[in-house]
Amino acid sequence: MKILWLPQFSSVKEGKYYIASDSNYSFAKNLIPSLLKVFPELEIFFLLPWDVAKSDYLEFYKFAQTYEIKISKIKMTTSVFGTRYSFDYEYMKELIEKIKPDYIWENNPVHARALKTILWELKYDTKILVYYHWIDSPDYPKVAPEISYWYRQIEGAVSADLIFLNSHYALAQICTSIHKTLRDVTIVKSLVKKMYKVPPIFDSKLFEFKKSKSLECKGIIFNHRLSSLSYYKDNFNILADFMEKFIKKNGWGPKVYFTNPSRKEEPKVNFEAEFLDLSLPDYYKFLGSDKVTIAPNFFLHSQGMWSISTVEAGLLGNAVILPYKYGYMECAPKDYSGFFKTKEEAYQLFEKVLLDNEFKTQLIEEYNKFYSNVNGDKLAKKVMELLKRGINNEL
Repeated sequence: MKILWLPQFSSVKEGKYYIASDSNYSFAKNLIPSLLKVFPELEIFFLLPWDVAKSDYLEFYKFAQTYEIKISKIKMTTSVFGTRYSFDYEYMKELIEKIKPDYIWENNPVHARALKTILWELKYDTKILVYYHWIDSPDYPKVAPEISYWYRQIEGAVSADLIFLNSHYALAQICTSIHKTLRDVTIVKSLVKKMYKVPPIFDSKLFEFKKSKSLECKGIIFNHRLSSLSYYKDNFNILADFMEKFIKKNGWGPKVYFTNPSRKEEPKVNFEAEFLDLSLPDYYKFLGSDKVTIAPNFFLHSQGMWSISTVEAGLLGNAVILPYKYGYMECAPKDYSGFFKTKEEAYQLFEKVLLDNEFKTQLIEEYNKFYSNVNGDKLAKKVMELLKRGINNEL
């Protein structure tokens, strides 16, 4: 079976893609090895933009070599918003004609209709799988209404042969939103039949970087994007407010380490902070180091569907606190002690995890116990069964 894997990267700075710090790369890097393990005959062709930062390209090249992934390159815009629409029809047609894939794994559903047209022209029976990493509906907006991707995302769902989403929350969200937009129950029912939850899995090699931490460390890892989009700004502003409140009340404050994966301009802060620029192995090494033991997620207003950065920090021994809302509810056990529902509850948890080492230990143990039952190979087997059924027109 041949799969053409089309990622959607948006970590761009000064005309270069920084894919190693992009969650779309993390998703592929973690899932593909398990797919190949359960189905060794699988051939994967991966499309990269030309303008990848040299260090990040070397990181990907090593990954591709390890798993015998074939690389193709395409010239793309480096506009963060434009990357969602950038599509070279003639290039893609030539690539598909050359590879003759059984499946196209499209991580940007906005492109699905164009892919469907290419396959129609070529008279290929290639199946299109779309993965929704994010949704931009009127009820759950990701960007400003003037540049909304919502109608293209609906096109993607209708055009696809299989639809994968990362959480039950996302599945309910997209169905509700499509129904409100189209007012057609029949269309929604037809889409539900081809929808499946496939949560991002973590890289098993992650645990190579896990070490025994000193819980006396109060360092905070803030490994989320710094962006002009409102929900990213809210996430940062809540952290800044809490730091100011904590320092004023306790007379001291922890050091905060920002990974800034989108390479945005560093904001000014009134507390001790360091902005890091790390390779992927060094990033994992840092998450597992004695410099950090707390990983807050304050996306109270994001309506997000998942947070791989939160999961990775938690698995490497950091106490995670996160909203009991949206898809984040599925990133931890239902009875997790690190959930909060309001900003007030968030601060209480923030302060408690900084001052109470026993509570910090409890959070780390609860989180890791939950993920000890997550099996990437089992999930990959489910995915491969769905793909093979799709090729045989049994969906």
